[in-house]
Amino acid sequence: FVAWVNSGSDLRRVEKRVRRCLHKLASLGYDYERQFKELDRQDKGYIGPREFMLHMTRLGLMLTEGEIRALMHKYDVRGDGVIRYREFLDLAQEDLIDLDGLGLVPPRTREKLEELVVNTGTVALRRIFSKGSKTDLDMRDIRKLFIGKLKQGPHRTLDKDDLDGLLPCFELDVPGRVLFGPLVDFSILCCGDWAAHKRQGETGVRDTKNRSSRRKRSSSWSDDDEGSEGPKMEAELQVRMARVAYKARMDAKKLTDEFKSYDKGKDGSVTVKDFKRVLEQALDLSTEDLSKSELKGLVKRFDPCDNDQIDYAIFINWLTVEDQLAAVEKRVGRCLQALQDRGTDLARRTFRIQDRDKRGTITRAAFKEALDVLQLPVCDFEMLAITRKFT
Repeated sequence: FVAWVNSGSDLRRVEKRVRRCLHKLASLGYDYERQFKELDRQDKGYIGPREFMLHMTRLGLMLTEGEIRALMHKYDVRGDGVIRYREFLDLAQEDLIDLDGLGLVPPRTREKLEELVVNTGTVALRRIFSKGSKTDLDMRDIRKLFIGKLKQGPHRTLDKDDLDGLLPCFELDVPGRVLFGPLVDFSILCCGDWAAHKRQGETGVRDTKNRSSRRKRSSSWSDDDEGSEGPKMEAELQVRMARVAYKARMDAKKLTDEFKSYDKGKDGSVTVKDFKRVLEQALDLSTEDLSKSELKGLVKRFDPCDNDQIDYAIFINWLTVEDQLAAVEKRVGRCLQALQDRGTDLARRTFRIQDRDKRGTITRAAFKEALDVLQLPVCDFEMLAITRKFT
């Protein structure tokens, strides 16, 4: 009885086992329908729990009676105690939960990056990578920096597998050379997720259910924002400020020069006060153009470690992302190629799951869910720009 109760609460694990087996058999040319009809001897179009258990046993799955009944309860759509072929196919269909943890940069790698940036500091991180006038480094040197010079967390250390998934996404056309600017930006934004998570924990409302809740908190524009309102406000503000920058004829280079004039430590950051000053002077943004809550949101967004230091390189990339979309697309292409090189066909499987009606299109929400499963090392505002282009 206890096993039967526990099997219901652990249904996801059982489903995952069954699907893994079915997909493996399908790759070997296994015919589901023929096997199902062999059990349905009277050709009724359905089988009962006993036949279903026999079917699972023939597939090589030794499930308990409780696990069988839990599966029957979920996939017996009509509630008549039998399972039909179409219902069985629903069981065989892959779900996003089955792909969790297969992404390019899984949560454990992101957590290691978060802790690494917090221990090293965003200022020190940029200094270490930007020595000299180069914008790219040899992949072997990048590995040495990550594993050697940067301060790892006491319990989480980046290893070879972590870097094997991460570094190829930032590789240039020249083999073995890595563009470190976007790599550093991504690492620092991981730190922003960690800081937001830590702040929530200190206030006693920490939510550890899943990584998506952390992403929502890190991109919210005020403490009152909930759900998708924060990212929506951010997207609208980004478009509006990009238009202001265009009218003011402020491209990425000019904006960088403006911020550098206030960057006393020459470390790629300015104080919150100087950040506001540049917005007012360079972009001519008044209180009418930018509300207090929006300004607060910008500060919260680009001060990832909450230390009164704005990382203006990430802000400029955020503001001018549409101008850099070709480079972002190229990087996303490299990420998808890296996934394909693993032999998992994860990208196709993910989008095929989301395209339930087989039309070749999915909703914007489904697209974002798919990207979350793929876990590409791309900044969220870059992904938002990609989403806008293809929807």
